[in-house]
Amino acid sequence: MSALYALAAANLVGACGQAGGTNASPANSGGAASAGSGGKAVGGATAAGASGFAGIGGGAGGAQGGGGQGGSAQGGSAQGGVPANSMWEAVGPTFSDGNSGKAVTLAKDPTNPQLLLLGGDNGGPGIHRSTDRGAHWSAANAGLLTPEGVIDSSALGLWFVPNAPGVALEAGGTGLYRSTDSGQTWTSVYRYQDRGRDGSIDGADLFAVRGSALLAATLDGLLVSKDGGQSWTVDWNQPTTNVVAQGATLLLTGSDRTVRKWTGSAWKQWGTTGDVVHQLAIDPNNPSIVYASINGGPYNYDLAGSTDGGKTFQAIAYPLLGMQSLAFSSAHPDRLYLSGDESTVYITADGNAAPATTEVPLDNDIRHLYVESNGAGDDRCWTADDQGIHVVEACSDPKGKVVGLGGGMQTTLVTGFAISANEKSLVAMLQDFSSYGSDDGGKTWQPLPAFEDGAAACSPTDPLRCYEFESDWFVSTNGVSDMKQVEKIDGPIYEAQVIAFDAANPSNLFVVAGSGTVYASSDAGSSVHPTSWPFSAARLVAVDPSAATHVIVDDTKAGLSVSTNGGKTWAASDGVADLDARFVAIHPYDGQSVFLMGKNTAGDLVVVKSTDGGLSFSGTPLYQVPDGEPMGLAFNQIKSGTPMLALATEYQGAFLSSDLAQTWTRLDTPTELITHKFTSLQWLGGRLYLGTYGQGIQRTTLPLQ
Repeated sequence: MSALYALAAANLVGACGQAGGTNASPANSGGAASAGSGGKAVGGATAAGASGFAGIGGGAGGAQGGGGQGGSAQGGSAQGGVPANSMWEAVGPTFSDGNSGKAVTLAKDPTNPQLLLLGGDNGGPGIHRSTDRGAHWSAANAGLLTPEGVIDSSALGLWFVPNAPGVALEAGGTGLYRSTDSGQTWTSVYRYQDRGRDGSIDGADLFAVRGSALLAATLDGLLVSKDGGQSWTVDWNQPTTNVVAQGATLLLTGSDRTVRKWTGSAWKQWGTTGDVVHQLAIDPNNPSIVYASINGGPYNYDLAGSTDGGKTFQAIAYPLLGMQSLAFSSAHPDRLYLSGDESTVYITADGNAAPATTEVPLDNDIRHLYVESNGAGDDRCWTADDQGIHVVEACSDPKGKVVGLGGGMQTTLVTGFAISANEKSLVAMLQDFSSYGSDDGGKTWQPLPAFEDGAAACSPTDPLRCYEFESDWFVSTNGVSDMKQVEKIDGPIYEAQVIAFDAANPSNLFVVAGSGTVYASSDAGSSVHPTSWPFSAARLVAVDPSAATHVIVDDTKAGLSVSTNGGKTWAASDGVADLDARFVAIHPYDGQSVFLMGKNTAGDLVVVKSTDGGLSFSGTPLYQVPDGEPMGLAFNQIKSGTPMLALATEYQGAFLSSDLAQTWTRLDTPTELITHKFTSLQWLGGRLYLGTYGQGIQRTTLPLQ
């Protein structure tokens, strides 16, 4: 560990928020929220937006031109905080069975069968690259910068350009990117004018070739490039969800539910689908046969088929939970593979409204299916799915072996987590998997009994006692190895603060159930029972770490309430009637200082402060971002000095304040965290842990305070 890093960590309290001599605040870019947008701390100058942001590691002047890079040591002190190349380390979980976190797009180099590119979900892990057919992976996000100067981590589509060795394209969350070194580095070549949260409509086939030109489907319309993807112009000016070429046939689908066909000089309206198309597939042997995955049905996916080249469609019955991906066979004429949630089948693609189906050995939650000939008379099927990337060498063989290729990638989607007091036991609540736990500090992981999502906690004093809360209440008394259900209560409300401990006596704890009832335990969670508190729609509970009788509860009906006598009586908070409260942070040794994070009636994420224990709050936000989703707010638990305050958002990043929310420093900088979707946070021993959507659990490599 470098001396500069140690010095920077020791001085981070004084360095946070300083860039180029001005107070650094999260970006307020205006307009729709995106993976790169942030907020603005009232009273602090905005050091972000088009000119970049001030991040951890930014030295003097670092607020300009991308901000936060490098930092420097002058006169024995670090300028700008912790060097970006050593701020964070991955904790996990990772899997030993080849699984990883969610993937939505995959590209295979047509000139090099060993080279793969894999893209994650919006706000997630960005791009990973393998040069040995998936045996090993490395992050490949160099150059994927948003206008705000953070990594564009939404990989919506990946494509190797035909007949152009080394050239690849990516449809990101804020625009199109081009690589000339087979995906190692990227350059921005087009910025979306219409920037939704994902930057693109939910389409799957985003690139195609038309003669010598390249095409890309985007919210801005269908784009065309005549120089190999170096520059782009609008070819059809309506939001486009798919563009598909098959031989001489070229079709696009729009958000207006139409199918358009290229006539050789213009896009002619050809047909309608009845709803927005997720994916379009043209039979390579018969272009009159076209199938579409469209809105509607389970998980908002349905299947439609056409026998007149996409002019008219009829509903097609299928036995899947959601029609999430489809692909024609490369080895069997007229065969169409259909993938949904945990199952894949194939049918004969002849337009039959109720076709016979045959199961194939692909049972993950598949987002995109890729089919190629295996050279032995069958198809090789690749999937980008909620469990990572998988391949089966003989797709038609019902006993074919499905191989996971994502093992070791730090791309899990953590929805909640907890770390024990000795940092050895960890609980991770995951999307698309059961919960996982570790008793060796994250070196190895094992599945736990709770299902996906949910909340977790560990006792602040007993390192062997941890908890899971998902539909049922689970308790472990020996690290995580003996986690078991002890009570059946309604599962927690996601994205809220639902477990709180009495810091003086952690055997006393409180739990907010999904029903809105607040439960209590006096035996360290071995049993829980409803309180008599006057709440029926509670969504958060917080206990003052310095005074256990000081309790705060938010109820969607009764509003925010404060008790100073352990719940015997309650007083309504003033100044927050228009706030949907999600998280409360009470100062670790001054219970009069309370910070509240929630959403106002305009939909903005805000942080407000109380100086009387939560009885009243100032109307002036200390942090505000349009269309933001609060995901966590917590103090570092110290007994003297000014405690650091961290906050997490769903798409706008994670931030740190060392001056009680007056100024903020962004943590997800270009050379640090790739994801911008954070789901949870925890302080322990001065180190900050973050639960991420795409990079698992991350923690600072040294204590920040």
